[in-house]
Amino acid sequence: MVVICRALSQELSLPGLEACAVDVIRILQTSDSYGAVPPIVSNLVLCLVIATVSFLLQASTGNYSHVDRLWSITPVLYSWNYLFVAWSRGLAADVRLVVLVLLITQWGCRLTFNFYRKGGYQWTAE
Repeated sequence: MVVICRALSQELSLPGLEACAVDVIRILQTSDSYGAVPPIVSNLVLCLVIATVSFLLQASTGNYSHVDRLWSITPVLYSWNYLFVAWSRGLAADVRLVVLVLLITQWGCRLTFNFYRKGGYQWTAE
């Protein structure tokens, strides 16, 4: 089992955070496939990519609501990531995981539709 951020269990400090970042980078460098990366690490990378894109869109347009558009979509992506990692490791479909992912997907679709219906996905919407 891979230990992630072992330094954080001792004390939350800047050296501990640096050690955590080093652990994550080491895991990403030594993993030979998508399934070998722990889902918490791949979700962290996905979160950083989404945050960076949201920040760049905000900086270029002056519209701070780009993250609101992703609020109902990102939990769905994170949950599906757990399922894809399990499948890529050759694990059988765990009923609890599948049910949870489907419930999160249904919840995300409902929120996304309601936000769309209220005009939240218009490029100029604030």
